[in-house]
Amino acid sequence: MSDVIDIGKYPDGTDKVLVAIDKNTVTSYEYGFTTYSNIAEITGLSKDQVRYRVELLHENGHLRCERGDDWRQNAPTQIWIKNEPKSWVRDQMDYHEVVGSFPDTPTQEDLAEIVDYIHDLEKKINDLEKKMQMY
Repeated sequence: MSDVIDIGKYPDGTDKVLVAIDKNTVTSYEYGFTTYSNIAEITGLSKDQVRYRVELLHENGHLRCERGDDWRQNAPTQIWIKNEPKSWVRDQMDYHEVVGSFPDTPTQEDLAEIVDYIHDLEKKINDLEKKMQMY
């Protein structure tokens, strides 16, 4: 399986589902999984919309899903992102951090915003290097 996911073959909002799953796997969950309810809360999609997208991603091998194993009869399904789509998700997260939204098709304006962001970072690095040389 390749690192690239053809997100266009999935329903709208699937990109946000993947990012929400990875975000939780990496930062919020001690055991490395999340649930439909948590994903719905993060993405703003309904639980049914999340379930549908997760099932499609699972069927195509991008996620691992298991029924929770505890004393409750209706234990939540536990969801993990597999290694293959993680680089795609991280690219989405980086884009969101810079531009403030998830890309459908990046516009010229989006690219200009990224270039400006890079120039600002370069300027900050140069300023820090100058300060370091003074010491």
